[in-house]
Amino acid sequence: MGLCFVGQRKFSDFIKQYVTCEPGNFLTLDGDVIGQHSGQACYTIGQKTGLLLGTVSCYVAKKNVQNNEIIVVPGPHHKALYCKTFYTGWPHWISGKSPIMLGQKCTVKYRRGPLSSWCVLKEHLDGLQVIAVDNPFRAVTPGQYAVFYNNEECLGAAVIATSGPSLLDY
Repeated sequence: MGLCFVGQRKFSDFIKQYVTCEPGNFLTLDGDVIGQHSGQACYTIGQKTGLLLGTVSCYVAKKNVQNNEIIVVPGPHHKALYCKTFYTGWPHWISGKSPIMLGQKCTVKYRRGPLSSWCVLKEHLDGLQVIAVDNPFRAVTPGQYAVFYNNEECLGAAVIATSGPSLLDY
């Protein structure tokens, strides 16, 4: 698979040119080791890993950076891949000031394509904005952007810091 800025080449080969990748373990949610990865930088949340649990493909649910572990789940629609809240830095508003009040709804997208959801910017916590979405988002990944809209008008964007609890945690 290629990425727009990388071209048609294997992402792990590309990233290894710029980042030191230390091998580590793939773990299930129960903590069982089911394989080894070639480095956390080679994987992103929601990515298919090439591992199987029984006959079901595994997908990256979380990364434990401190222990160099990648936690995987069976299937692309596992509850651990979805969340209804995530945290961002303070948004950059195109107009220079917030066009919406805390608690007011707008729509948010975090990946290219048509998928969006109504959201509420709930509160400011420890320098992070809490974003609550009406429809669960799959594979919310730190470093990606959440982009806020009022109908077709782009209001601004913020870098995703972390996802909230997964649907499995509820």
